[in-house]
Amino acid sequence: MDPRSRPRAASHAPEKQPLAEPEPLVAHKVEVEDVTDVPAVYKVNMEVSIDAKPTEEQLRALLMHLLTQARNRGRGKAFDRPNAVFIFAYAKQRYHAEAAGSWVGQL
Repeated sequence: MDPRSRPRAASHAPEKQPLAEPEPLVAHKVEVEDVTDVPAVYKVNMEVSIDAKPTEEQLRALLMHLLTQARNRGRGKAFDRPNAVFIFAYAKQRYHAEAAGSWVGQL
């Protein structure tokens, strides 16, 4: 019997799961957005205040959203996109103003 004519075994690949709906972003306000664009560095520094207490997943989604926004700013003087992005998320606006280092998330 020719090996090419044998029936093939059924594939045991797992079924694809539907993508979960993304959680809405936590309400936030960008307090500081400082951009340094010199020939050696294209850097973005963001400080964000969050009024609600986010879950870890919500905080991660917000930080990744802000990172994507910062990286898609457009071309700088020497780089196509920022080569350094710093994002700090604070629990409340007053913590941003009063206590440095009291952030709840950093990227």
